[in-house]
Order: sequence, then structure tokens, then C-alpha cells
Amino acid sequence: MASSSSGLPMHDSHGHGTSSLDFGTLDSEERQETAQDMLVPNCFTSRRHDEDARNRHELPMLPPWRLRERMKTLSVGLVLCLNVGVDPPDAPKQSPCARLECWTDPFAGTPMKALETIGGHLQKQYERWQPRARYKQSLDPTVDDVKRLCANLRRHAKEERVLFHYNGHGVPKPTRNGEVWVFNKQYTQYIPLSLFDLQTWTGSPAIYVWEANNAGIIVEEFQKFCKVREEDRQKCSLMGMTIKAPTLVHNAIQLAACGCDEILPLDKDMPADLFTSCLTTPIKTSIRWWFFRSETRKMVPDVKIEMVDAIPGRISDRRTLLGELNWIFTAIADSIAWDILPTAVFQDLFRHDLLVASLFRNFLCAELVLSSYNCKPISSPAMPSAKRHPMWQTWIIVLDSCMRQLPEVILKEESYENNTFFAEQLAAFAVWLRIRNINRSPPQQLPVILQVLLSPVHRYQALELLGRFLEQGPLAVHTALNVGIFPYVVKLLQSSAVDLRPLLVFVWAKILAVDTSCQGDLVKDGAFKYFLNVLSEPNLPAHHARNQHEYQSMAAFILTMIVKDHPNGKEACLQNNIIATCLELLESTSSQLKQWCIICLGCMWQNFEKARWCAVRDGAPEKLYPLLADSTPELRTAVVFALGTFLSDNKADRSEQASSIDQGVGMMLTSLVHDGSHLVREELCLVFRTLTSNYETQFLQAMSDDLQRQALLQASLATPTGGSPSLLTTSSNVPMSAPPTATNGGTQKRHARTGSAGASSTLSTAAGFFSIGGSSSPESASPSAAARTASTNVSAAAGGGSRGSDWVMVPASVEDELKEAAEKYERSGSAQHGVALAQLRRSSDAPSKDQRQPGLASASVTGGSPNSLGGSPSQGPGSIHLLPPPAAAAVGAGNGHLFTGPGSSAGKTSFANMWKALSLLATDPHLEVSNMADKIIKRLRLSGNQSRNNSLSLPSSPRTSRVRTASTQRLNGSPNTSSPSTSDQPASPPQPDSAPAFQRGNLSRIKSMPGPPAAGASASLSDHEQPRPDGNKSSTIPRSMSVQQFSGNLVGPRLVEDYYNDFQTDLLDVVDDFDTNFLPWMSSSFILSAAEWDRVHDVDSKPNLERDWRLKRNAEIRSEAKALMKDAVHSKYRLEDQVFVNRNSESPLCLLFHPYQPELLAADKMNITVWDWEQGTAVNTVHNHKQNSRARITTLDLINPHDVSLLMAGTDDGCVRVWRDYNKEGGGTQVAAWRALTDLVPTNRSSSNPSPSLVLDWEQESGVLFASGNARIIRVWDTQREQIIQDIPTFADTCVTSLTSDIAGRSSLIAGCGDGSIRLYDRRVPPNDCLVKKFHEHPSWVVKVYLQQGASQGKIISAGVGGDIRYWDPRFQESTAKVNTGMRISCMDVHHHAPLMAVGSRDQVAKIYHIDSQESLGVIKYHEGFMGQRIASVNALAFHPYKMCMAAGFTDSLISIYADEKKKL
Repeated sequence: MASSSSGLPMHDSHGHGTSSLDFGTLDSEERQETAQDMLVPNCFTSRRHDEDARNRHELPMLPPWRLRERMKTLSVGLVLCLNVGVDPPDAPKQSPCARLECWTDPFAGTPMKALETIGGHLQKQYERWQPRARYKQSLDPTVDDVKRLCANLRRHAKEERVLFHYNGHGVPKPTRNGEVWVFNKQYTQYIPLSLFDLQTWTGSPAIYVWEANNAGIIVEEFQKFCKVREEDRQKCSLMGMTIKAPTLVHNAIQLAACGCDEILPLDKDMPADLFTSCLTTPIKTSIRWWFFRSETRKMVPDVKIEMVDAIPGRISDRRTLLGELNWIFTAIADSIAWDILPTAVFQDLFRHDLLVASLFRNFLCAELVLSSYNCKPISSPAMPSAKRHPMWQTWIIVLDSCMRQLPEVILKEESYENNTFFAEQLAAFAVWLRIRNINRSPPQQLPVILQVLLSPVHRYQALELLGRFLEQGPLAVHTALNVGIFPYVVKLLQSSAVDLRPLLVFVWAKILAVDTSCQGDLVKDGAFKYFLNVLSEPNLPAHHARNQHEYQSMAAFILTMIVKDHPNGKEACLQNNIIATCLELLESTSSQLKQWCIICLGCMWQNFEKARWCAVRDGAPEKLYPLLADSTPELRTAVVFALGTFLSDNKADRSEQASSIDQGVGMMLTSLVHDGSHLVREELCLVFRTLTSNYETQFLQAMSDDLQRQALLQASLATPTGGSPSLLTTSSNVPMSAPPTATNGGTQKRHARTGSAGASSTLSTAAGFFSIGGSSSPESASPSAAARTASTNVSAAAGGGSRGSDWVMVPASVEDELKEAAEKYERSGSAQHGVALAQLRRSSDAPSKDQRQPGLASASVTGGSPNSLGGSPSQGPGSIHLLPPPAAAAVGAGNGHLFTGPGSSAGKTSFANMWKALSLLATDPHLEVSNMADKIIKRLRLSGNQSRNNSLSLPSSPRTSRVRTASTQRLNGSPNTSSPSTSDQPASPPQPDSAPAFQRGNLSRIKSMPGPPAAGASASLSDHEQPRPDGNKSSTIPRSMSVQQFSGNLVGPRLVEDYYNDFQTDLLDVVDDFDTNFLPWMSSSFILSAAEWDRVHDVDSKPNLERDWRLKRNAEIRSEAKALMKDAVHSKYRLEDQVFVNRNSESPLCLLFHPYQPELLAADKMNITVWDWEQGTAVNTVHNHKQNSRARITTLDLINPHDVSLLMAGTDDGCVRVWRDYNKEGGGTQVAAWRALTDLVPTNRSSSNPSPSLVLDWEQESGVLFASGNARIIRVWDTQREQIIQDIPTFADTCVTSLTSDIAGRSSLIAGCGDGSIRLYDRRVPPNDCLVKKFHEHPSWVVKVYLQQGASQGKIISAGVGGDIRYWDPRFQESTAKVNTGMRISCMDVHHHAPLMAVGSRDQVAKIYHIDSQESLGVIKYHEGFMGQRIASVNALAFHPYKMCMAAGFTDSLISIYADEKKKL
């Protein structure tokens, strides 16, 4: 099959694409350059990046293809008014003329006998097309006879169709009064029969055949009566009356032999009832008509009329001459009808009723034959004229070919050679498929393909071509279903032919990808077993064996569609061991096969307990867990999907084992919160939605525990040990994006450690996890006020307000590890930023029980209640330490696992870890993921709000009661009166809520909780002066306190009531009824749209031609650049002429040139502006992030610059975002976003140093991203897998400030560090031995390190902030050269191909140097005077990769491009 033998659409995940590039137009060098670009893979262009999983999977709106209701013609009335021997008075016949009626000579016997014979022959002719119908004859009838006949027909047919055949050859012509003629009883008079009465007697639905002269009059008058009836019905309906009358307007079908002014042909060589003969015996009639054509007799002189009347064979036997002619005629007539009729009309006339379809098929033949006698048959509904359709010429050619064999077959009894018609039509269809044109009509040969499927000889080729046609998109599939392919492919599933297996699987995969309603048909007849057999035992033919996994994947997909939301399908497949089969295939090497087997399992046990417990017995979860680390993002997502549907939905009757399984699944999935694929994280949100819904109480408990620990901690910090209460304030001059620095050396840090009275501690988290405000009033200085202040400033991070914090509490039981982590954190230069560590002593050094402060009565909150899993009492008195994320990771996170203090209840329960994971998802850089997690958290908050009135708080246990009492007493300023210690009850699995607090139907009564305030908006306001949503001050808790609704008993009822009184707006987005649509999106991979089909198959499609143009353009630019670079080696380019200047929206922090387009990208803190530097205009502005307004952009890079470029931006919160359409006005669509580093430490640096929070290095050729910064590792990401492939330890106690890698060898990685060292790593060796070289000559911070590919002197260039530039050779320990710039360096860049480098300084100076000679080529600086150039401090520098120009960004928001105007760019 075309999409080759694989049978699957060829998706170009690496973006190589199809190219029609003509290399003959390029010289050898350009040809080599272009070929090099073609080999570079495109990244972030797979389906998960190139389309939105929630929108693009939707199929176009197509009309239904299934027949609304199949109708049968069960009653046939044959009315013959011949009056043999007597011609009607208005139509006398001349001799010789046509005499045959139903191929019978009426004058061969007595008139009555002839009439009966003709009636019998007519009935037999109709029985060929509908043998099961009931036939009634009325020969030369009266009006009463016709009335009785019609009544009997309608009584038998009931609601089915009735056929009324009228032959009026022996009566006068129909009248304009709407009458046809019959006889009186004595046959002495012609009696008129009103069509109006006939309509009433026959009823509806009905089909009428009029064989009479001027039959068109009957059709016109019949339609007039139908309109009159319809008008009467409408009038009665308006008057409120009902009448019982047949609905004839739409359901009456008429076929008439000729027009209003035409008479029937009287050719003596043809039958008198030529129209009836065409309708009932089309093959015999068309052959006879063919024979008497003058040109035919000359071509086949040996054929006699006797032979034509004696063609051997049977109509039903396709192996005979007569049978094959009928088979070919059917295919041709269907093709003509398909071509000329609208789809809906084609289905109504050719697919609803077998007899009606045969009559209309033969009606086309009647039009062909009668038109040669200047007679035009009439139909209602009217059929477009088809007498000149080219397929009729094909029919004549077929007759010529077949009749030429007739003498040998009849006289010599030789075997008949089959006609080549079907082979020729298959070849024509193949040509149609090769010549692709989206806008053309469907192929005429499609109905022929259906007929060919009946032939074993051509069946394989027909199925192959059909598969190629279905591959062109959902419209092609819908077209094939409209033609009527469905019953054919269903019947073929009964075939045992092995060679048809892959083709049938492919065809059914295409069908079910478009229309899943076919699942019932497959289950009803047991046809689904065909695909189960293919899945378990493929047994494919040899030429398809190499693609076995792909066909098995399609079979798994088909079974997925069968069981999806289909109980009968699930039950049937379960009885056939589908779960065991899919689990066995998880050992396969095919990622796609495993993926669809997993999805099939997920659909199988979704809302189906029997399948779920069957999977438990087979160990399904344990077999799925290892695949969470698979290298394919879609497969990891499939595992999350399957495990999510595996969670029990039976809230009312969930067993302890089911709850334990759910908890285990949730804990296993928490490790995926930092997965690189947004698909995985989105599906993870659905899992947490299910968990929070099923275990609402436990999650509320975890939230309350988290909140209570923070309140206790803040109260402890507000009341230092052994001294009077200290006032904790927020320093107004400290940025909120990082912990505050000590303002007076080490004094403040020392006071924080010793807890001295009056020490002023400053506390602020990196992302607003909590904040403490204070005032100088005496009231606020009291212990209770301080505790209340601490409590009311707990952030909503636990409840979904603020985002981005990973700060955790560490109990004293890990004091040794804590000290080690604190030392590491202090060596990084940020210990003074951290927190005023409440350094308490162990039990040996701790104060006595009576000396403890109220805030420390219960330093560790344990969940010992039955509803809290894993809870245990704390290990005696201990202290609480608050650590920022890196230190927390050093203490207990390890390998990316979530850390919670082991002495806390959250550390003892899985729900605390799941709550932590959900909170992290709410801070996800991908908008969809964070929005989903936000909705889940808001729903939980509302559930807690509703449950508060029902006393839903911490479970009643001795320990939690003691904690609640202590907290309440602190809020009221009373001393602590601890209750006796009581051992905790044994833990038990959580049980679901019997009545969940949150119901989706009660949203009208849900009130809102406002979100967190803007950064720094309330830093200077006291607790009682927090801003209201309307901007006024109010004595309420801060907006960040919205989570306190869960623990009103902990923070005091007054605060909660004030909160409800002041904030009453509705939460419009709290409903968490969202879906990732992962399954529909994955299913759409089996259907290519027309545009995708073009991109894959058509080398002349627009996407491929555009790509060819880009490759040629790139080759030309590089060719021109090589000449410039050769000149630059010997010439002195003085890049001092300003060729572009413009003002950015803010001061640019990063600059980047596009190598092949006139684009300059300038990034400030949050936005990226795209400049057309040739035109001097801003093209677009991309807003990089919305969740964390404090994160700054620290690095920019371009992905796929040689093709359709994507923009990558990294921010100092460790997140990376990738954008497409960034250079289109109003564009900027997020392709991917993830957290490249999860353990960044806030930076401690002077304002003159560049930010090292996140540094990236991108390798286009390998699709690898290196990420580091203020961390102790260099993380290596494989962007194709969207997975971490390596963590390289830096072996440094300082941050990484710059990264560069060896593109050619892909083994070396070089890092510049904050301590001035240059470290060389080998990625091929184990992590512990990867540091192979260390250079340390820079006395200070390394601004940038650059690996010069193929340089003659010094392959590594680095610049230190102190002003020195050094050259390094990995073979030597010391630098090979040094350049002293004489200024402090703020930024540096090196030209990729020319021997140029530039450095910038905060001193309003930028210098350009020749790399080889170290000679200064120019200085850009601030000049005095009226005409002098004025520049601000230099923030960023960037060289164009292929042109001799340099961009500079300044602190006054100006961007300039410098070049040498005397030389070419």
C-alpha cells in the first residue's frame, strides 16, 4: 500500500519532510550546504507540538452516512391495460411496428392467453430484482379492480413501499385532468381513473412506473395533486384540524417512459414496452440495442440476432458471460449515478431499497437507449441527464469485447475469457491517487471498487487502493462510507485469507478513527474477534511481516474503539481475554504497539469494575509502572491515562484494598510532576482530579496540616526563644523575586540564629509561599498579635493562591543533614537570604517543658487519626527549620522526589505528597497544565468552604485536638495548656466521602475567594490594612489568605467571618470539568488531513516547495558569508557605524539575530520583541509567561533556524518555553513549556553581575538542551523524548554562569562558573568522573565561555567580569593568551564564523577585538558634545552569525546595530 507497506500515515516526527529540490540549479558547494541542512532534524515539530490536542483532533462536521431507515418494497402491483388485438383510438399502430410485450408476442395465441403470459413474464422480470416481494397482477382491470389491488398492496406492505406498475398500451393517452384509463366490466368502454384517487388507495411510500404514451403528463398531474394535498394539510393544521392522508410530496417516486408530448418508440427490432424492458431486463435490452446499431454490425459480422437472444450464463453467476455483463453494468451505472447525483440523493435512491436501486440503475440504461429514439424518460425526483456520460462509452466497449467472443462460446463451446474492465478501472483509480488535487471531486471509480471487492481475483488490489484512498483524510473515509463500503468490509471480516489481514486492519482503523459508531456492528456479529486474533497472533503474509507491530498497533486501536464507552464491547472483549493479551504485549519492542495496548486497557477498565479486578489479579499496575520512564512521551501519557482510569469510581462501596490501590497509583504518579512533556502533566491533572474527588476529606486534611505547620512556624519565628517577641517585617527595598539580603553585614543573620531580643528579621520567600507583615503598634508587638499576624499571612499556596514555592519545613530529627545543607547553601552566597532560621535545640539542649513558648508546643503535627494514612507521633520535642528549595533538596528530595519533613504528618502520608504534587502543577509553566491544577485546587477550596459549616476540619484525635487548642490559645493570647499525650491510633486506608461536599449542580451558591495580590502590592501594609479588591483598605485578612477557609478553627472565627463578609464575588472558573482529549487526539493520528497528506506524499505541495526555497536561501546566505569571512581574516572591520537604532519597551537583557532572516530578537524581563532590523520596525511582541510575573528571561535561542524557526526562552525560575509563529503580528503560540531545573537557588550577586539563575545551551543537530545555573548540576534534556537523559554534577560550590558544547564531537561540555573557573566535562563517562579539566585563572565571575569551532589559536574563549579575556586549549593547564580590556565586563559575544569578539561594560563602553591578533578593532562609547554618540550601560551584545554586524542593548531601552558602512554587511 502506498504509505508504503507500513499501512500507517508517515508522520515526520523529526521534520525532515519531503523535498523536491532541484540540485541541478546549485553549484557543488551550495549543493553540499543544502544537503547538510536537509539532514539536520527539526525539533518540536511532532504532532504533540504541531497541533493543539484539544482542538485539532476534532473532525470536520460531516453529514451522517448511515441510512436513516432502510426501506423495502414488499408489495408490487402489476396493472396491464393491453386489450390485445385492439389499438387505442388516439394511437393507431402501423405495420411493421414494435409488438413484443415482456419479450412475448401477444399475437402468438389467444388474446386472453397472451395477456396472462405477458403478466407472468413481467412478474418474473421483477422477481429478478426483488424475489421476496408479494406480486399481484391486474390484467385489463376496472376501476374497482385497481382499488382492491391497491388496498391489498397497502395492507400487506404496512409502512413499507408499494410498487405500482401501469402499462397503458391498450388505452388512450392520459388526460390533463389527471386521469389514466382502464376498462369497464364488459370491455366496451374506456373508464378514467383519477390519479387523486390512486394516491389515496396506494398510500405512501410508493413508487410508480408509467409505461404509456405521453407519460410525462401523468408525472406532472400527479405532482399537482401532491401539492394540493400538502396545501390542504397546512390549512387544516393552521385551523387546528387534522386530516388523514398519505404524505405523497416527498415519498412518491415516479418513473415515466417519455415526456408529455412524446410517444413510445415503434421500432420493429425492439420491444413495444421498451421502457419496461430497460427497467427489468437491462442487459438483454442494451445488447439488442447495441446489435442493431449500424456501426456494430460491421465490427462483429459473425454475431447473429439469435446468438444475442441466447447469451449463455446466469445473471447471478459472475463467472459466466451474462453474469459478468450484469456485474459490469451494475458498476458502471453506480459510477454514473455517484458522479451526477448529490450524496444524499444517491443514498436515498441507490442504497435505501434494493428494488428502487435496481430500477434507478436500469433507468439510466433506459435513458441511454430511448434517447436514441428521441424519447426522454422522466423521473421524479428528477435525475440529471446522463446519456452522454463517458462511462457509457466504456459500456459500449465492454459490449464490443464480450460480443466478439460470442460465436466461439456458443458455436465452438470454448471457455469465456473474463473482461478486463475491472483491471482497467483499478489502474485508472491508481492514476487518480497518484495525481493529487485537493479541490477535485471524488473519483468516479469508487463504486467500481465496491463491486471489485466481491471478486477474489481483484480483491487484494481493490483493498490496497481503497486503503490508499482512505489515507487521504476524514473526508475520503466519509466519502467511501457514503458510497456504501461498510457492508462489504464487514462481510470480508469473515474471510480467512491471510493476505487480506493487514489490508482489512488498515481499512477498519481508518473507518473507526472517523466514526466510532461502527463498534456496535463489530460486536453484534462477533467480528471483533478478527482483530483480537491479529493482535495476539498476527500471522501476516511475508511481505507484511516486517510491519507486524504496526498492524498489531492498528488492531489494538480498533479494539480500543470497540470497548470505548461501550459496555457490550467491554463484556465481549473481557470474555476473550483482551487484558491478558494486552499485558503480554507490553514486552514488545514497538513503542506504538505498547502505547495502544495501554490505551486499550485504560478504556477497557474505565467504569468497569469486573475488568478492573481482573487487571488487579493479572498485576496490571505493577506492569505499567516501569513504563512511566519510557522514552516516548505519548507512551508515558498513555500509562498515566490508563492508571487514571484504573482508579476506582465506586465511592459508595470502595473496599480497603481498592483504596490502597488508588493510593499506590497516586504516589507512583507524583514523580511525573516535572516530566518534560506537557501531555504527561495534563493527563496527570486528570488523575489528581479523580483522586481529589474520591478522597476529598483526605486532601482537605493534607491542606489543613500544611497550613497549620506554616502557622506554627511563623508563630515560632515571631516569638524567639528566651526573649521578648520580635517584630517580623517585610523589607520594602528587597525584590520579591528572591529572599532578602542582610542589610547590615552578618549582624542580622547572627541575631536570627541566636534569637536575640529585638532582632529585626526579614522574611520573604522566593515565590511568595508565605509573607509576614508587621507594624510598630504596641498591639502588634504582643505575642498573640504576632502569632495572629503570622497566621493571617500564610500564603494560599496550599490552597491555590500564590505559586512557585518549594520551601519546606525540616524537623530537628535531621539536624545533621540540615547543617550540611545550610553550609552548602551558605557557601553558594545565599545563606543570608534564606530565612531567620528558628534554631532550637535537640531534646538535650531544648528548654524545659515549662519554658517552651506557646508557639512551639507542637513543633511537628502528626496525622494520627484513622483518616490520615501513615501518621505516627513525632519523635519527641524538636525544632522547625525552614529551608529554601535547594537546601530542602539536599536534605531529602534526592533524584527529583518530593520532600516533606519526616517528622510531620505530611511526610508520613501519601496524601500530603500528592497534595504537594498538585500544588506544583499549579505553578507549571505550561498554561493548560497550570489552569487545570488551579481548577482542581479551587474546587477543593470550595468543598472545604461548604464542609466548614458541617465541622469538617482536622479529624478528632488527641494530637490534632492538642494542636488546635494550642493554636487557638495563641491567637487569643492565653498561655498554653497542653493536654496529656496520647498515643495515636493505628493507620488505616482512607475511605471515600459518603457525600462529597462539592456538587457541580450547586455552583450558583458558590462564593468566590480572590486570588493573591500583585507582587509587592501590600508589602508595606500591616495585617489590618490589606487592600480589598476594590482598592480600599479593610480590616480583613490579606487576599493571599483565601486558603484559611479550611481551618477557621485554627486561625480564629473572626478572621474567617470577616473574609466572607468582604469577598462575595462568584468564582466563574471553579468547575473542574475539563478533559485533555488525549484519546481523540491520539485516534486522529490514523487520519491525515488533506494538507498533511500533501506534506507527506506530494513533493510539489506548498509546504515542501516553501521548505525547498528556505534551503536554497540558506545555502546562498552561507555562500556569501564565506566570502565575507575570508575577507574578515585580513581586513579590519570597525563596527562603529550605527545602522539601526530603536527603543525597546524595556531594557533588553538578551539579544539574538536570526541567521537567515532580518530579525533581531530582544528580550526584557517578561517580553520578547521581534524587530525587522532592515525595515526598522517591530514585528511582534511575545509575552513569555503569565503565571509568575517575577520571573525574568535570562536566555534566548532559536530552534530549527534553518527551516520554520521556533523561539526558545528560559527564565530565572528554571522554566523553558518554546513558541511558534513568534515573528507574525499577533502571533506567538506556545509549543512546549517545562521546568528545566527544579532546584534553582536564588542568586546572591551584586547588581553589576549578570544573572546566572538559568543558563541554556542548545544543540540543534542532536536535539539536546543543556540547562544549569545556580544549581549543582548540569541537566541534559533530550527534547525529542522530552526527558532528562543525564545529570552532570558541576563539582563546584558556586553557580554556573555560562554553557557551551562541542557541536561536532558532541562529547565535550564547558561551563563557566561564578568563582571564575572554567570546567570541561566529558558527557560520555560516568557522572562521578565526567569532570576532566578545570581552569581557574579568572579572579571573578565568568561572564561567558565560548567554544570556537576549528579555531587556530585557543579553542575556548572566556571573559571574566573583572575585565580579562582568556584563551584556553584543553591540552594545557594554563591559558594560551589573555586580553585585558581595562573595564568591568557585563556581557560578551563571539562571532560564529569571523575572528571577532565584543565585550560590553556598565561603564557605557563596548569594545570589539580581533580574535587571532587580540587587536582592538573599535570602541563604542559615550561621547560628549552636541554631535557625540550617547549610550547607556551595555546590557547585551550579539553578533549576526553570517553578517558583519553587531547588536547592542542598553539600560535606557535602546537597541542599536553597528556595522562598517565602508564594507558590505
